[in-house]
Amino acid sequence: MAIDEGGTSIDANGDGQTLSYYSRVALTQSAMEAGHAWHMFAVKDSLKPLQLVSKSSSILSASHTLDQVERCVSYHYMGSSNTSRGRPSSRIMNDVFEEFCENTE
Repeated sequence: MAIDEGGTSIDANGDGQTLSYYSRVALTQSAMEAGHAWHMFAVKDSLKPLQLVSKSSSILSASHTLDQVERCVSYHYMGSSNTSRGRPSSRIMNDVFEEFCENTE
């Protein structure tokens, strides 16, 4: 498996190829939780062709349609901030997301 600086990985195995990448940040806050902290999650999208493809072909070649690709989404915890500081700014979320992607295998 190879991962670039943007958190994109391509895993080629006997079952085909999987393209995985961190696409965005999800932000949550719960009124049921003491302190109402803001929680940040990196959203990882994965695409895998449903049909076997040769190792020389591209995972998203023109011959693949959205019906032939399985899409999976997972959420990876990056951190939380105190409610007293307010909602994290876009710049802070971007900095945390960038550092997360750099330090992820």
